[in-house]
Amino acid sequence: MRARSVWQVSLLAMLFLVPSAIAQTRYTIDLPEPQTQMVTITASFDLSDIDAPDEIAIHLPVWRPGLYLVLDQAGTMRDIAATDNAGDPLPIRKTAKSTWRVERGDSSIVNFSYRIYANSIRNRTRHVDATHAFLSGSSVFVYNELLRDMPVRVDVGEMPDGWRVATGLRRTGPQSFECDNYDILVDSPLEIGIHDLIEFDVNKVPHEVAIWGRWDGNADRIVETFTALGEVQQDIFGEFPYDRYVYIIHSAEGLGGGTEHYNSTVCSTEPTMWLDDDRWDRFLSLIAHELFHVWNVKRFRPAGIARYDYLRENYTELLWVAEGTTSYYDELSLPRAGILTADEFLEWVGRNVNTHMNQPGRHIESLEDSSFDAWIKHFHRGPDRTPDRHNQGESFYRKGAIVSMMLDLEIRRRSAGTRSLDNVMRTLYERYPLGGDGFASADVRSVVAEFAGEPMDEFFRSYVAGVEPVEDHLDNLLADVGLRLVAPEESADGEVEAFTGMSVSSDGSVRRIRSDGPAYAAGVLAGDQIIAVNNLRGRADTNTRLDALDPGDEVTLWVMRRDELHELAFIASSRPAGDWELRPVDEPTRAQRLAFEAWAGTPLPVQ
Repeated sequence: MRARSVWQVSLLAMLFLVPSAIAQTRYTIDLPEPQTQMVTITASFDLSDIDAPDEIAIHLPVWRPGLYLVLDQAGTMRDIAATDNAGDPLPIRKTAKSTWRVERGDSSIVNFSYRIYANSIRNRTRHVDATHAFLSGSSVFVYNELLRDMPVRVDVGEMPDGWRVATGLRRTGPQSFECDNYDILVDSPLEIGIHDLIEFDVNKVPHEVAIWGRWDGNADRIVETFTALGEVQQDIFGEFPYDRYVYIIHSAEGLGGGTEHYNSTVCSTEPTMWLDDDRWDRFLSLIAHELFHVWNVKRFRPAGIARYDYLRENYTELLWVAEGTTSYYDELSLPRAGILTADEFLEWVGRNVNTHMNQPGRHIESLEDSSFDAWIKHFHRGPDRTPDRHNQGESFYRKGAIVSMMLDLEIRRRSAGTRSLDNVMRTLYERYPLGGDGFASADVRSVVAEFAGEPMDEFFRSYVAGVEPVEDHLDNLLADVGLRLVAPEESADGEVEAFTGMSVSSDGSVRRIRSDGPAYAAGVLAGDQIIAVNNLRGRADTNTRLDALDPGDEVTLWVMRRDELHELAFIASSRPAGDWELRPVDEPTRAQRLAFEAWAGTPLPVQ
């Protein structure tokens, strides 16, 4: 009996090490000198089973999924070469910024090798140093369109002793991995190097956390909170869409943000986050956001991005669903998981509403337009548009989250609390699986109408396709769950403050100007260095002097612009000294209390 058990274990090990399909494309990663930030990649394309032309095209994507911005990632490639079956050189010519054509002749194998300088950790694409190599597929792996849907193998070759690999790819050997096609490879980053590894199960599904960098070492806290978030989100969709999930965490100075992937995520933070409870909660909302994406975007997504075109922008007016609805759930998941109290949750949502209400661009750009223009506005970091972004539009993340909350509350109202946005998300997941044509705006409206019990065309016209103000309707909906939207006039208890419309850095430089403020009309520009305020020296004291202004005060600024001194004058206007807030109603009914708890997963706080 014991011998049979050993034989079974050996057989399982053999099966584990044998690829499930013959790879048509094989990548070898070599890291002989990671301290130089260089990685060597060899892509071997097996064309023997397809009708391929004598000259094949090889591409590197110009963007990475999850970041709607052209990155031109081929810019750090060098030492590009191609060889045939026998290792003899093949002719190469470059025909576009990230496309090469190789004359293969009668060779059924084309080996395409190159080296990449990898120093882009902040945008989570590729980073190599003496401690690790982080490789996101779209930024390092070239592809041939004819083989894109065929099996892929990845071998990690030369690397320093003591390094290991964390990835969502299926492991077939100590340093060998596979996946079904190039699209999954692109969506399965590799963390190769020195990192801590935490392993745990959520409802019998394996999860891993690989942490590169400094952290507090509290693995129990990670397991507890990540498990709670996983259970909350699994409950929305009914299942995990994977058989294993990997969190890759980069913890180093100056880092932040995250990127969703097929069955993994990359989340960045600073080492001090682990020691700050408030920042830890914010980090958990990032974890919740990226996990929610494993359904919303990675298993169902808008038609415009259903099958990625890696060589150009992919347009859709539905990023407000892909990102905004996900942002709504990344905060809602925290009270449902017992991580945030009800008061903390209301404070978070109130902050989002307040920020939205202070964006002049909310009157100009709709959610659909914001989604479509993500490539040239939201993700663009150019100095020619970043300082003015708030004046010309609004984030589909932030407003998308607010409108998703309104949609959720509207469905709950119209269905008498029997249906919610949870039902909509699960239905989109079930009806529009990855590999299909994706969903369109009409599909979203149709599914919403199904659970609301009636069409909601006016809602979508006003708040998604249009720029109708949200505050009155939001306040009306919040009443159903025992809340009310408090305007700044009330939260400030009648107190007013001076308003210039300027956002000024600690060194006195103007970061941005609101188009509805007096400084904008006076000609103050982003980038101006404020030298003096009303004839008193500015610089480090600039914000102190501006904060001391009263409504109606005359303001004279001396600013340095392109080495020239300019005098600018305006009258400070006024605004309420408070913020937009969410508060419980004074005497909530039993129905309101029950509705709040059904929505947020925690009792309504007492006012």
